[in-house]
Amino acid sequence: MQAGFAASRPGARYLVLAHPTDETAIAVASLLRQRHRALAVEWRCPEELLCANWDHRVSAAGVKTEIRMADGSLLAGNAPSVIFNRINFVDPPQFRDAAIADRDYARMEMFALLLSWLVSPGCPVINRPAPNALAGSAYRPPMWHRLAQISGLATVGLMATSSTRRFPAGRTAVRRSDLTYTVADDLDGRPRLNDFGWFSEPIEAGRTSLLTIGGRVPEGAPASLAEPCHRLAQLADTDILRIDVVASADAPSGWAFAGADSCPHVTEPRSVLRIVHLLETVAAAHIAGAP
Repeated sequence: MQAGFAASRPGARYLVLAHPTDETAIAVASLLRQRHRALAVEWRCPEELLCANWDHRVSAAGVKTEIRMADGSLLAGNAPSVIFNRINFVDPPQFRDAAIADRDYARMEMFALLLSWLVSPGCPVINRPAPNALAGSAYRPPMWHRLAQISGLATVGLMATSSTRRFPAGRTAVRRSDLTYTVADDLDGRPRLNDFGWFSEPIEAGRTSLLTIGGRVPEGAPASLAEPCHRLAQLADTDILRIDVVASADAPSGWAFAGADSCPHVTEPRSVLRIVHLLETVAAAHIAGAP
């Protein structure tokens, strides 16, 4: 048996995995339903998956998975053509009132199960999982900057401090609350007085973001950034990547890398359409290549 789901059916079937409030997933699913029959698009949130009945078997012969939902139906008819994965975390509802140690153990076990499934579902996955993140490519800022440098992008100076009280950043440094893994502010919205923090050199007003989808930057993007951004997406092994750049007179291209997000918030209509086109292209290729 082939890896993942067992059966196949004619016509593309789109499976969207996302949290209920994910505006990007909502926009993508809505447009897919407009362009295809409504039943061809299925949305499932992590809580539904964690409460489903799983039969997931990994052997030398391959991987077999059957996921029966609470209503008795098989997930995506057991044969999706493509999965749009936006799951960032798992929190099994069955363990929310359990002891902290038990709850953490349950989270890790369910993370491992979803990871094993999404690695080999028998169809393409947009936002493929990685060992440290179900939606993939969740790197810390130094890694993103290193990958950007390898890709040929100049980068802004990046700094970090383990204690903003004992080891404050320089007076000209700018706190980067937009970087992944930045610790949350206090309840009143102000940065904590003694905490870990990311900082960078001052960023001027000329800041923009490029949304790389399927390895392609949007039309109108600076020509000097097209190939480096393509290489960065390849190195990060991600299908959808937001790349933040700032104007820089010191960079050969005139732009310097400032950060990246492999699971970005996207609601701009043209960008949503680009994501839908990617899903449709990948689904059609999968159907054409199916035995």
